[in-house]
Amino acid sequence: MMTAITHDSYTYQDSVDLVFRLQTVSTIPLYRAYSEKALDHFYTTNQTEMNEHVASMGYAYEGISAYVYASWICGSTPLYRLYSPKVKDHFYTTVKMERKSAMQSGYKDEGIACNVVHGF
Repeated sequence: MMTAITHDSYTYQDSVDLVFRLQTVSTIPLYRAYSEKALDHFYTTNQTEMNEHVASMGYAYEGISAYVYASWICGSTPLYRLYSPKVKDHFYTTVKMERKSAMQSGYKDEGIACNVVHGF
Protein backbone atom coordinates (compact mmCIF):
# COMPACT_ATOMS: atom_id res chain seq x y z
CA MET A 1 0.00 0.00 0.00
CA MET A 2 2.79 2.45 0.82
CA THR A 3 4.23 2.02 -2.70
CA ALA A 4 0.89 3.02 -4.23
CA ILE A 5 0.69 6.09 -1.98
CA THR A 6 4.32 7.13 -2.44
CA HIS A 7 4.86 6.38 -6.14
CA ASP A 8 1.45 6.12 -7.81
CA SER A 9 -0.37 9.19 -6.45
CA TYR A 10 -2.91 7.25 -4.41
CA THR A 11 -4.35 8.72 -1.21
CA TYR A 12 -4.87 6.77 2.00
CA GLN A 13 -8.50 7.15 3.05
CA ASP A 14 -8.56 5.37 6.41
CA SER A 15 -11.25 2.95 5.27
CA VAL A 16 -10.67 -0.77 5.47
CA ASP A 17 -12.95 -3.61 4.53
CA LEU A 18 -11.97 -7.18 5.22
CA VAL A 19 -11.67 -10.44 3.30
CA PHE A 20 -10.71 -13.90 4.54
CA ARG A 21 -7.27 -15.39 3.97
CA LEU A 22 -8.59 -18.92 4.49
CA GLN A 23 -11.93 -20.32 3.42
CA THR A 24 -14.53 -20.19 6.14
CA VAL A 25 -18.25 -20.92 6.40
CA SER A 26 -20.28 -19.39 3.54
CA THR A 27 -17.28 -17.92 1.69
CA ILE A 28 -16.19 -18.52 -1.90
CA PRO A 29 -12.89 -17.90 -3.72
CA LEU A 30 -12.09 -14.48 -5.15
CA TYR A 31 -9.89 -15.18 -8.18
CA ARG A 32 -7.21 -12.75 -9.34
CA ALA A 33 -5.59 -12.17 -12.72
CA TYR A 34 -3.22 -9.54 -14.08
CA SER A 35 -2.78 -7.95 -17.48
CA GLU A 36 0.81 -6.83 -17.87
CA LYS A 37 -0.09 -4.97 -21.05
CA ALA A 38 -2.91 -2.98 -19.42
CA LEU A 39 -1.30 -2.90 -15.94
CA ASP A 40 -4.67 -4.04 -14.61
CA HIS A 41 -5.77 -6.49 -11.95
CA PHE A 42 -9.04 -8.34 -12.47
CA TYR A 43 -10.98 -9.96 -9.61
CA THR A 44 -14.01 -12.23 -9.88
CA THR A 45 -15.75 -15.02 -8.01
CA ASN A 46 -16.84 -16.57 -11.30
CA GLN A 47 -14.38 -19.22 -12.58
CA THR A 48 -15.87 -19.12 -16.11
CA GLU A 49 -15.44 -15.34 -16.28
CA MET A 50 -11.85 -15.74 -15.06
CA ASN A 51 -11.13 -18.35 -17.72
CA GLU A 52 -12.49 -16.01 -20.42
CA HIS A 53 -10.23 -13.16 -19.31
CA VAL A 54 -7.21 -15.46 -19.32
CA ALA A 55 -8.02 -17.16 -22.64
CA SER A 56 -9.06 -14.18 -24.73
CA MET A 57 -8.12 -10.93 -23.01
CA GLY A 58 -4.47 -11.41 -22.20
CA TYR A 59 -4.71 -11.77 -18.43
CA ALA A 60 -2.45 -14.13 -16.47
CA TYR A 61 -4.17 -16.11 -13.74
CA GLU A 62 -2.61 -15.41 -10.33
CA GLY A 63 -4.73 -17.71 -8.17
CA ILE A 64 -7.14 -17.21 -5.32
CA SER A 65 -6.65 -13.80 -3.77
CA ALA A 66 -9.03 -14.20 -0.83
CA TYR A 67 -12.33 -15.67 0.27
CA VAL A 68 -15.47 -13.53 0.24
CA TYR A 69 -19.24 -13.75 0.44
CA ALA A 70 -21.19 -14.32 -2.77
CA SER A 71 -24.20 -12.44 -1.42
CA TRP A 72 -25.00 -10.07 1.40
CA ILE A 73 -24.60 -11.48 4.88
CA CYS A 74 -24.96 -9.60 8.17
CA GLY A 75 -22.00 -7.27 8.62
CA SER A 76 -20.96 -7.33 4.97
CA THR A 77 -20.96 -4.66 2.28
CA PRO A 78 -20.92 -4.90 -1.53
CA LEU A 79 -17.64 -4.60 -3.40
CA TYR A 80 -18.51 -2.86 -6.66
CA ARG A 81 -16.58 -3.55 -9.85
CA LEU A 82 -16.30 -0.99 -12.62
CA TYR A 83 -14.31 -0.95 -15.86
CA SER A 84 -13.00 1.80 -18.12
CA PRO A 85 -12.51 0.55 -21.69
CA LYS A 86 -10.76 3.85 -22.48
CA VAL A 87 -7.90 3.29 -20.03
CA LYS A 88 -8.35 -0.51 -19.73
CA ASP A 89 -8.67 -0.40 -15.96
CA HIS A 90 -10.86 -2.15 -13.42
CA PHE A 91 -11.85 -0.16 -10.37
CA TYR A 92 -13.15 -1.67 -7.12
CA THR A 93 -14.81 0.14 -4.24
CA THR A 94 -17.24 -0.37 -1.39
CA VAL A 95 -18.05 3.34 -1.31
CA LYS A 96 -21.20 4.32 -3.22
CA MET A 97 -20.01 7.90 -3.84
CA GLU A 98 -16.69 6.63 -5.29
CA ARG A 99 -18.68 4.30 -7.53
CA LYS A 100 -20.86 7.18 -8.71
CA SER A 101 -17.83 9.41 -9.31
CA ALA A 102 -16.06 6.69 -11.31
CA MET A 103 -19.15 6.23 -13.48
CA GLN A 104 -19.27 9.98 -14.12
CA SER A 105 -15.61 9.72 -15.20
CA GLY A 106 -16.37 7.08 -17.83
CA TYR A 107 -16.17 3.82 -15.91
CA LYS A 108 -18.89 1.28 -16.73
CA ASP A 109 -20.65 -0.38 -13.80
CA GLU A 110 -20.08 -4.15 -13.81
CA GLY A 111 -22.17 -4.72 -10.70
CA ILE A 112 -21.29 -6.27 -7.37
CA ALA A 113 -18.14 -8.38 -7.54
CA CYS A 114 -18.75 -9.88 -4.11
CA ASN A 115 -19.48 -8.90 -0.53
CA VAL A 116 -16.80 -8.18 2.03
CA VAL A 117 -16.85 -7.64 5.79
CA HIS A 118 -17.31 -3.99 6.55
CA GLY A 119 -14.28 -2.59 8.37
CA PHE A 120 -14.21 -0.68 11.59
